[in-house]
Amino acid sequence: MKIIHFIIISLLLIITACSNEDKNNVLFDGYNLSSNQGLSVSMPIYSGRADSPEWFINNSTEILMIKEKLDSLPVLKDESNYKDSLGGFMIWNKGVDDFPLIIRVIGGAVLVSEFDDKPITTDVVIPTKRTYYKDNGYELEKMLCRMAKKEKSLEGKLPGYIVESELC
Repeated sequence: MKIIHFIIISLLLIITACSNEDKNNVLFDGYNLSSNQGLSVSMPIYSGRADSPEWFINNSTEILMIKEKLDSLPVLKDESNYKDSLGGFMIWNKGVDDFPLIIRVIGGAVLVSEFDDKPITTDVVIPTKRTYYKDNGYELEKMLCRMAKKEKSLEGKLPGYIVESELC
């Protein structure tokens, strides 16, 4: 199972490294971000398709809200409770200091991937430190869902179950 997670994260890193789209939200001061720094967020709802909803967050208030929620999550004691599948959210850090590299939020669990002392080096460096967290009450997932529903670039692109959801 860990190998599958590793392969998925590796592929996502390579895809992200090859992407040079510049997507911007309104820029605020708090994190002192340039227009190409922030968090790239996607909702992997379509297997193997490039049209899953995605947006870019460089609003420092939203980044701080996500960071605070991440910092409050308890460690998931049993990693087998993490089930990856379609849905949820993928977050890639694009130059935000003191923020994890890759975050996968799905089904009440969060996988954070970061660099440690022994990254795997190929054409791209792959993070090998993985920490699993419990998203109690799906609070982080609901927050990201609310952000997605407010994001103007996603109008008409979100699946019906998100648009109609009263949870977010």
